[in-house]
Amino acid sequence: MRKDSTKLEVLISTCNERILIALDVLLPVDPRVRYILVHQIFDEFDSEKSFQYVENALKSRDDVLYIRSETKGLSVSRNIALSNSTAEYVLFADDDIQYLPDAIDIVLKAFEELPDADVLTFRFHNGQGKHRKAYPGSIMRRTYRNLFSVSSVEVALKRDAQVASAAYFDERFGLGAAFPVAEENIFLSDLYSAGKKIYFYPADLLIHPDETSGGNWGDTHLKARGALFKRVFSWYGLPLLLIFLGKHHNKISAQAGRLWGFKVAVTSFFRFKK
Repeated sequence: MRKDSTKLEVLISTCNERILIALDVLLPVDPRVRYILVHQIFDEFDSEKSFQYVENALKSRDDVLYIRSETKGLSVSRNIALSNSTAEYVLFADDDIQYLPDAIDIVLKAFEELPDADVLTFRFHNGQGKHRKAYPGSIMRRTYRNLFSVSSVEVALKRDAQVASAAYFDERFGLGAAFPVAEENIFLSDLYSAGKKIYFYPADLLIHPDETSGGNWGDTHLKARGALFKRVFSWYGLPLLLIFLGKHHNKISAQAGRLWGFKVAVTSFFRFKK
């Protein structure tokens, strides 16, 4: 049962045996915070052993709502968590991150500083203070031009803004789906299209491994990027996709081959149905 003092819910997605690391995401008990932990179970997984582990680990944590689900897909998991959220703010988490000790204070302070913000995006580093990607140097209003660089673990939002816009993750995208990347970009684009205000806030929230699915430029991920531009921009997305592919041609050449990679992405664009 959620305490009245809860301001923020951390939505954690995990699956199968990864539950064994997911509980490390939890910070010490804070009356302002509740965790919604969605545990997807599939592929002949010994669930009884994990249930016992979770039950023992959470005996003293009434701030955690544990949800078992026989579904598959990261976007499905995030939607389950969103549907069970009730706090003023929500923060998305993967099962392999580690929040910095002041992460909650940073998020709540940022929303106080930017009362018109519906969504805030933050930074993460690799544990040695190194950022995997370039970030703006100051508070900045986000637009379509820079939404595609955002990772889901950087995102916090006002739950009322999500409910009002009826924005949920497109379950055709994200790990475990046909298109295994770009689910957060589509989610943010839908919020932006609904008129929600999205800002970047220059503060580190967490530590995340250097390797992420967004750094993969193989065939499956190129198909996802082609579908992404069709999903967000309809037919206007074709020239934008070509510009995007040109910008990242070195990465594509290294993993898929430039001409082949372009063909895969563009073909996916034409085949994708909104």
